[in-house]
Amino acid sequence: RYWMHKRTNGQIPAMSTPGQTGLRLLETCLPGAYDFQRPEADMCELIRGCTPQARKQIYTDGFEYGLPFYYSDGRWMYAVCAQIEMPGELQVHTVFDSGCSFSDLPFGDYWAGWLTCEVSSPPGWNHVGLVPMRDGKSYRWPARMRNDRVTITAKEAGEAVRLGWSVLVFEAWKFSKVRPLRTWCDKLIEMRSLENNGLYQGAIRNVMLNAIGGMYSDYFTREGGRSVEDFAEKAGALSRAQRLSAKRVGNQMRYVERVQKEGALLHYYMPHWVAYIWAECRVRLTRELLRYPVEKLIACNLDAVYSQHFPQPDDNGKPGRFRLKGALRGDSLMECVADMRDDGDLDWNKLEWVKQASECELAELKAAQKGGVTYA
Repeated sequence: RYWMHKRTNGQIPAMSTPGQTGLRLLETCLPGAYDFQRPEADMCELIRGCTPQARKQIYTDGFEYGLPFYYSDGRWMYAVCAQIEMPGELQVHTVFDSGCSFSDLPFGDYWAGWLTCEVSSPPGWNHVGLVPMRDGKSYRWPARMRNDRVTITAKEAGEAVRLGWSVLVFEAWKFSKVRPLRTWCDKLIEMRSLENNGLYQGAIRNVMLNAIGGMYSDYFTREGGRSVEDFAEKAGALSRAQRLSAKRVGNQMRYVERVQKEGALLHYYMPHWVAYIWAECRVRLTRELLRYPVEKLIACNLDAVYSQHFPQPDDNGKPGRFRLKGALRGDSLMECVADMRDDGDLDWNKLEWVKQASECELAELKAAQKGGVTYA
């Protein structure tokens, strides 16, 4: 952290973790008269109860023989998503007993907030799903929906309506719109551009990602420790997570503990901001998925697309643009799959193996052709 503090000429304060460093920098970027406002506890609970972070799906059981594999992702996607207009203060809470079409809501075309609604896909829809639907502790994005009730962001509802889906609203929470993180993002983007050094740029990226994640929860984790004797004596009073994470270091037991935020730390508890950043990322990923033939899609994760269709990315080097990160020729893909020696369905472990192989092959191809990628 002190290295990064020095490399940025003191612009990034030296704090104990990347997340705390990013939040301290955020505090210096906000207007002097800015007053942190977050929703009431019940609204925060509702937001956290209906908010997935990453869209993560596998669309097929395996690869199509003979076709190449491509992996692309959005360049530092959160740096763009965090600059959008976000929910500020709750202004209107409305219930529609008989339902109200999303387009008929009295909030205008673009508004920030959440809604409970029934969603239906249009007849003949033959592509990926658009709306997250809770499935136990995880989420799925069904391609076909018929009056399925969900609680989602107005951003995702508006995107679905734009593409012809039906959204019938029964309850809506409309917020004012604010753009609190734009200066902070601009400063981090500027700092990241100071050096063409992977370690330095990765450190700046981690500052942003950890700070955003830190604003989502009303607790934080830290490392705790006790002597071996004291740990053994008081183990029964520790949480299960503390006991499971415990490791012996010298004559101490070190463990991770969960601590409730209080006082000034609650200034950084803004789940409604983070939920909208994640929603913006999911919307951008969905738009990219819709550019592909659905039958050629392999999987997606956060801001990454895996497919057997050349993506033709429009990358100009700026954050948020999708770029080709990996490519495998058809024969290389089959060799990679054969090396797994596993006839089961495709899973994330196998996909990670193929992804890493595709990154290596693309790097070799770029080196051989001095930056020119000629196959699709």
